[in-house]
Amino acid sequence: MIFYGVLPQLLGLHALLAAILLVIAVYGYLRVKIDLEKRILIGNIGLVIIASIFGYLFIDFGNPILTIIHFILALGILSNFSVLYGIEEDTSLIKCEKK
Repeated sequence: MIFYGVLPQLLGLHALLAAILLVIAVYGYLRVKIDLEKRILIGNIGLVIIASIFGYLFIDFGNPILTIIHFILALGILSNFSVLYGIEEDTSLIKCEKK
């Protein structure tokens, strides 16, 4: 992988994005009241931590399989956040219809 070898600041930006996603997931977990959303956010917290571990291992070992696993876990994180957004939009529409 040449991207982080040539531009190491991208690695720091990538780690910062992971930290931001972790903070958003923890903050969301503390704020939501619906059990389904709490379970999704616990999953996101775990996925961010596991994806970070695989990213760190890739830096140490350079194994391309670790990159693929890291990428698949990142897709899982994004899809969970999009599901949460859909749940939030659905509940806000239901609240508007009741008024």
